[in-house]
Amino acid sequence: MEVKVHVPEVIISNINRTDMDRLIEYFEKYNPNFKMGIGVIRTKEGVEFKTEYGGVRYIWIMEGSGEAYIPEGYRTQEGDGEKLPNFYEPEELDRDIMRALEVLEKNLNLISEEVPYGDTIRNCVKSILDRYDNGIFRGDITGEIAQLTPIERGGWCHTTWSEDKQVNEAIELLIERFDQIGWSTKVEGSYEPLKVGDQVVLRSNEKLLVRGNMKYIWIEDLKGIPPRTSTLRRVRYLKDLTGGCNIAFDPFRRLALTWNIKGISKENPDGYNRVNNHIVNMAEEFSRTHFHPSEAIGGGKAQHELYLVLDPSEFGLRTYGRKSYAYFFPDLDDLSKYVKLDLRPGDVVYIPPGTGHRAINVLAAVITLPGFKPRNEWYIDKKIKRLYGGKIPYNEFLISVTSRYDVL
Repeated sequence: MEVKVHVPEVIISNINRTDMDRLIEYFEKYNPNFKMGIGVIRTKEGVEFKTEYGGVRYIWIMEGSGEAYIPEGYRTQEGDGEKLPNFYEPEELDRDIMRALEVLEKNLNLISEEVPYGDTIRNCVKSILDRYDNGIFRGDITGEIAQLTPIERGGWCHTTWSEDKQVNEAIELLIERFDQIGWSTKVEGSYEPLKVGDQVVLRSNEKLLVRGNMKYIWIEDLKGIPPRTSTLRRVRYLKDLTGGCNIAFDPFRRLALTWNIKGISKENPDGYNRVNNHIVNMAEEFSRTHFHPSEAIGGGKAQHELYLVLDPSEFGLRTYGRKSYAYFFPDLDDLSKYVKLDLRPGDVVYIPPGTGHRAINVLAAVITLPGFKPRNEWYIDKKIKRLYGGKIPYNEFLISVTSRYDVL
């Protein structure tokens, strides 16, 4: 007798609708070590963000604004976007790290321009160097390090960095020590703003005093594996890593919590990665139709996603009158079957692995469990064009771009 296996479906709701319960139920069913919910703060007095299940709680502000009390001594890797306020002091770099950065600055032209994933190796190194000025380094380079790290060590890189020994040694040192770089310490306690898109991460027994008028989504990791990030990731203090030029739609891509190569092994292919997040403006021209395999390449947990749709006006982005929507392809064996869903701020979309999808003109916090996994994003626009000759929507604008992750 044939046994039919139920495949999870794309679920969409809104934080202001009563049917969010169904989305939460689906999310928890297919991510059994996590809890999910909605929270509201409506007070001028301080109340506490805290965990409920003894795990690690991730919080994302969806509507409104408020403040969080950040004490003296708090450390963060923010400040490579807008600079942190003057009551933060950047921490000194170790001399060997400074020497490695100086080697890379002097020899940038010797670094490969091959594209291991989203950008060239040289541009990844340049993005790191952009944060370094007169002995001061601000910001988190975890995302670039993942692109520079070889595939067999948990990253995206398929090739050599350079023919120069010194350059290779400098990159190797950054890969080993990246989580020691870019920290700043707060020298006096005070309330600081919390805004739409901002992320809060609370470990077990950690609390954060907040006030204001905010609505937020939370996810709690019941396993309690602490991520390698500071408590706050505020969008305005994060570097824009879009790259290139987008003449039709404001570019915007901030990595609040991305793939970390530490702790990865054959026995533990996801390492410390449990939840990732980036805030990205997905313009029609540059958004590819893609999927994440139902069985993760390289092992570990298959990649589940949530889109937390945000209001572009909160970030000064222009919509140019464009409509926001997304295409979903639930059956990868029959791409003629698809669903088009309109999206608006406050929407929450659950996308299970093995589902083709492409967001159009959508600004969202893209939440992934366990993270943006190497080799687990496959593009299908070329296949859609080949099979259906324009009768099924695909991205014509990028069809000429070649990637090792294209499904033909």
